[in-house]
Amino acid sequence: MVDRVFLWERLDPRDESFAWLQAQGVLPCPGRLNGDASLARYPEAALIADAAGCSALIGSGGARITRTVLEALPDLRVVSKVGVGVDNIDVAVATANGIAVCHTPDEDDSTSVAEHAMALMLALVKQLPAWPVAHVRSGGWRTPSVFTGRLAGQTVGVVGFGRIGRALAQRLQGWGVDLICHDVLPVAPGAGVRPVPLAQLLHDSDVVTLH
Repeated sequence: MVDRVFLWERLDPRDESFAWLQAQGVLPCPGRLNGDASLARYPEAALIADAAGCSALIGSGGARITRTVLEALPDLRVVSKVGVGVDNIDVAVATANGIAVCHTPDEDDSTSVAEHAMALMLALVKQLPAWPVAHVRSGGWRTPSVFTGRLAGQTVGVVGFGRIGRALAQRLQGWGVDLICHDVLPVAPGAGVRPVPLAQLLHDSDVVTLH
């Protein structure tokens, strides 16, 4: 019997990985593309129905692989998350049922997320959401409540100092900010970043970013 692999959220519209999967002796069963406008988080019942009879699940964050899902798929042997982290998978239940859980940490992912977090941080400090095109074209200008701020001189607190938190802190070096961090594990953040207790970070920070 050929093992079937369900890709619950495909990232590549060319599906170039299908040939490789087939060469390993498995049958890829495609779900929807990540860029599909109709894509929403999978309801448990739909995911169970689509993955019935499959030995493996592969996808990114568009589904919760819960106890209900895992126990409803008796043929399942592997769940592989595309990207960093397995927070959407009930690892304890998977382990108890002999199901391997994998993920694909990659430095490029850390870079992209850190850049996006920095862009959002600057957008908020500069109040970019308050300056829509229609407002400016109609003659709108700054007011006491809509006035661009500065990141320089602010205290930025990074909660979670793993790959992404470190990548963000690296990009903030030289911006004239006071960098503090907190992690549930002991960390050696390096020059320019001070580890502090979470309560102190929340009290002292002008900007808090969660990773």
